[in-house]
Amino acid sequence: MRVVLDLVLDCDVDRAWALLHAPAAMRFAMAPVLVPTPVDGAWPDRWPDATPVELDTRMLGVPSGRMTVELHDEVRGDVRIVHDRGGPVSGPLDGLSSWRHRMAVSPLPDGRCRFRDRLDVGGAAAPAMWPTLWALWQWRGHRLQVLARRES
Repeated sequence: MRVVLDLVLDCDVDRAWALLHAPAAMRFAMAPVLVPTPVDGAWPDRWPDATPVELDTRMLGVPSGRMTVELHDEVRGDVRIVHDRGGPVSGPLDGLSSWRHRMAVSPLPDGRCRFRDRLDVGGAAAPAMWPTLWALWQWRGHRLQVLARRES
C-alpha cells in the first residue's frame, strides 16, 4: 500500500533539502500528532548520513513504539532524493512486513521547489493501518508547507 504527497514548497530546493535533513523540521512536521524522542536523549542538529537514529514515539500522547531514521542521499540530475532506510522497530507499526520511505525535492522555474514523499508499506496489517498513515502524511505535508513558508 502506498501513501504519496506531491506538493510545492515555498522555498528553494537548497532550503527544502536542508529541512529534510533537520530533525527539528521532522519534529515540527509531525507534531502534535506524533512526538518522537531520541532513545539516547540527544537530538542531532542534522540526521547523520547512513547511521540509524532510534526514536521512541508517542501518538496523540500514547506510547506507540520505537522507530529508526536512517537517511541515504541520492542525486539524479536536478532531483535530490532521500531514502529513509529506517522504519518501525516496535509498537503497532512493527506489524507491517515492509516499510520503504523516499522523499525528493526538485527546483521549479519560479524558484520554489517540488516535494514528493512516498511511503510504501506491506503486510497483512497494511490495509488497517493505511488510513492512519494517510492522515498523518497529509498533516505532515501541510506542516512542511508551513515550515517552508516560515523560514524561507
